[in-house]
Amino acid sequence: ADKACAQVTREHRKTPLPALILQLIGQRNRALRTYRRTRSQLFKQEAQALKRTIDIQIKDFRANNWRQKLDSIDSTTNLFKLARHLRDKDPNTTPAPLVHGGRQHLTEVDQAAALAEHLAEQFSPRISAPGWVQAQREIRWEQISRLPLPGLPVDVSIDEVWQTIRAAPVRKAPGPDNIPTVILKLLPISALRILTGLLNYSFDFLHFPAVWKKAVIITIPKQGKPQQLPQNRRPISFLSTVAKVAEKIVLNRFLPAVQHLIPLHQHGYQAGISTTQAILQVMNYGHRHYTARQPPRIVCLDLNKAFDTVEHATLLQTLEQHNVSPQWLKYVTSYLCQRE
Repeated sequence: ADKACAQVTREHRKTPLPALILQLIGQRNRALRTYRRTRSQLFKQEAQALKRTIDIQIKDFRANNWRQKLDSIDSTTNLFKLARHLRDKDPNTTPAPLVHGGRQHLTEVDQAAALAEHLAEQFSPRISAPGWVQAQREIRWEQISRLPLPGLPVDVSIDEVWQTIRAAPVRKAPGPDNIPTVILKLLPISALRILTGLLNYSFDFLHFPAVWKKAVIITIPKQGKPQQLPQNRRPISFLSTVAKVAEKIVLNRFLPAVQHLIPLHQHGYQAGISTTQAILQVMNYGHRHYTARQPPRIVCLDLNKAFDTVEHATLLQTLEQHNVSPQWLKYVTSYLCQRE
């Protein structure tokens, strides 16, 4: 079975780039390295100009090669081979075997079921609280989700929706609705008015629509690791583009309500702060203690799947203990529950 399902690889030979283009690439790389070292805008502009020149040169080079290839076709057989090559970019449609649950899964349907079971196991919450504590949390979750509360402020404007859509990246795969971002960017004012109304209804009724909580999940192989093991396939979720727009608008309102909970030393998921500042703080700490002749000590802790295994009822309890408004608590329960 292993031999029958072994993946067939095909070597793709590309015509090497001419010396002139390679020389331009070398100049661009040197300019980039100098810019990273000096932060001089002159070298940055030089690298950008070289990149534009390289792109044009490569495009012309590929076009000339393609034109020569078409001119060299002298028989129907060669034309058929070229057409078949263009049509069948990936002739190997049989997936590599997947080992899960003590047996091999060969077909796409079996592998999808095995991967779904594996992901459900991997992303299940790690509950360490006593049973009675967890039971109280879940009861409180149900109570909050059913509380009759007034809605959040209904202040989403058409301009805000349009600006959010306008800032959305185009080169993102669509979700279950197959609506790409470029379609949203072409919506007329009447459609934007409808979408704005839906978002305001969402805040008014403290309800996040179920259709926006569905995702298409694919797996990408991790390089250099055995592909027959499900843990070596990284899951990627494709959400609806409309849902991403809604989440961005929700975040703009939810973040001020919980900003006081975020510690000052957190560098992730913070506007204007990145790991660069964290590295600078660590370097400053080490230098300060080194000059004082005190050996610096740093303890690093890596939590496995910390984000993916957060228990929702525990998260809600944490928000409630820090005086987050009941309206936002109910909205969070609607946002997190019944995701597919």
